[in-house]
Amino acid sequence: MSTPVTPEVRSQILTAVKGGMPISEAATTYTIAESTIRKWVRELSNTARSSSNELYKARKRVQFLEQVILDLVLEQKSQTYKG
Repeated sequence: MSTPVTPEVRSQILTAVKGGMPISEAATTYTIAESTIRKWVRELSNTARSSSNELYKARKRVQFLEQVILDLVLEQKSQTYKG
């Protein structure tokens, strides 16, 4: 069984691969299986996609709530208008 990789080394490897280093070269340099690095890259991609999706949903909720507030303010003003 291999020695666990520290989060710092994992981050270095992913940064190097993201920066253009081929996975095969990173595997050789850090003596880690290519399949392990590919798995990390895939996990990182899934995490980024998930975060992006959550951000999109949050923005849509904010837009909806802004519209609700606007509608309530306009309704209140129309009820108190004495013209």
